[in-house]
Amino acid sequence: MPIRITLKMIAAKAGVHFTTVSLALKDHPSLPEATRQRIKDVAAEMGYVRDPMLSALIAYRTNNHLQVKHGVLAWVDMWPNAGGARESYTELWKGAFERAQQLGWKLESFHPVHSGMSLPQCSRILRARGIQGVIISPLDWDQNSVEFEWPWFSAVTPSHTLVAPRLHRIVTHQAHNMRVLCQKFHSLGYRRPGLALKAHRQAINQNWFHTFVGLQYEQGDPAGIIPPLVQQPFDGPAFLNWFRQHQPDVLILPHPTDYVSTLKNAGVRIPEEVMIGVPRPPLGAKADTSWNINECWQEIGHHTVDILVGMLHRNEKGVPANPLTISVDGILQETSR
Repeated sequence: MPIRITLKMIAAKAGVHFTTVSLALKDHPSLPEATRQRIKDVAAEMGYVRDPMLSALIAYRTNNHLQVKHGVLAWVDMWPNAGGARESYTELWKGAFERAQQLGWKLESFHPVHSGMSLPQCSRILRARGIQGVIISPLDWDQNSVEFEWPWFSAVTPSHTLVAPRLHRIVTHQAHNMRVLCQKFHSLGYRRPGLALKAHRQAINQNWFHTFVGLQYEQGDPAGIIPPLVQQPFDGPAFLNWFRQHQPDVLILPHPTDYVSTLKNAGVRIPEEVMIGVPRPPLGAKADTSWNINECWQEIGHHTVDILVGMLHRNEKGVPANPLTISVDGILQETSR
């Protein structure tokens, strides 16, 4: 039976303490790069591989036991108001906070913009407190990037809104959600769906837009497809002109409030004249929507913390070379009347 190479055996050959070997194999930035590479070369030469059973045991203990407090995870909220993303994404915060507690961590929110703090200052505060795990919460509408001292942190984001840098992200599966919603209306006999959305974020809207258009080409005559309406800012008269020209029998509205109120003010009867579907939890006019998608934000919060804690255990820091996107399917639900 081959001998299992241990950290202590590598340490003896490399002439360092076994904890130094552990840090080097995790590529910890506290060690010089040359030292890390030398120890990794020694480990490779000796044939060292991770013990999969030990890794499985660590994962089992992490997921099945309430841990002692490990420290703090940072929820970095870039919104200018005090409530910020926590108030706009209450289920996401709740899911992340609960999961952090279950794993023995404390999730603490930081509001650099609202506090008048620069991002370098925020980075230094987190480092001074020994906080290495960071969740970049969904950004406000006029934001798309965050500048941080990334090499010192393990970081994830539960949103499409962060364009730069490209971190690992856990997001709602918008393409799946749009497809499920459109297929439901098609099964109910609707053949003239129309999509109207605000051009706030290309990274988000393109998922809804492309899926909607592709599905219409799959299901019907291309000549009869209603062209989607994309506006920025919202233009009520232009929307009404588009609606009257194309006469959709169902409207897909990611952000329904302005559109629904405009239709009602113009005397359009909902749902008698047009049905309303929302590929996300309704943000208004709940009684006027027939079907919507529960985007499962609490579950996304759980997964966000799971991924972040795993990164901390593996000492994965900085902007990943090949960022992962984990998509969580939403659930179709009928709106009660």
